[in-house]
Amino acid sequence: MKSKKKILVYLNFITGIIAFLAIILACINYQSDGYSFWYKRLLYFTIQSNLWIGVMSIVFAILYYLDIKKNKQYITKTLYIIKFACSIAITITGFIFCSLLAPFADYNVWTFHNILTHIATPVCAIACFFMDENQVKFKKNNIFYSLTLPGGYFLIVIILQLSKVDFGKGDYFPYFFMDFNSQVGWFGYNFSGLPQLGTFYWLVIMSLIIISISYVYYIIHKKIHKEN
Repeated sequence: MKSKKKILVYLNFITGIIAFLAIILACINYQSDGYSFWYKRLLYFTIQSNLWIGVMSIVFAILYYLDIKKNKQYITKTLYIIKFACSIAITITGFIFCSLLAPFADYNVWTFHNILTHIATPVCAIACFFMDENQVKFKKNNIFYSLTLPGGYFLIVIILQLSKVDFGKGDYFPYFFMDFNSQVGWFGYNFSGLPQLGTFYWLVIMSLIIISISYVYYIIHKKIHKEN
């Protein structure tokens, strides 16, 4: 048991380091990616999800280390749920990048810092999640907490759009599917040429994807650790 917790200390610590390194490199290379200022990158879900999982990974590394040293459980249900929500958030970052953003980008997205933020951090975080021992009772309905971080981010984006805040590239939105001022708006759609959907439909689609991934993670984790 202690040997496994030692692995979790290192794995969580490595995940945190990679996440923070990815954020720093992304901010340093803001000009090459076409951003007006380095801090504009902080407005994107990619950077924020790396920050969230980075902080929680370091916290879990410390708590697992204390658990080993003092033979006492420090990870509470609240902390576990927060870590779960952060793990889903960084998974969504990788999923959206690989499925929606990278395939349609008109520039080279496969830079070192993009690989760190969108691939390396999610992979390490997912590995951490499935190895993390759920030492507290985690119920099926807790998977809906995975909507809190993306939902909160979406609300902030709406406020920033209404306030006409530039996201760093001259746009008032971070991602095309969050542009409710587009031609299709909130509830419109256009299937002539490149399909376009209103922001509302994207919100529904993303929510269903998040819940689906959360449920799959819950089932797999439950089977791995033989939880009741």
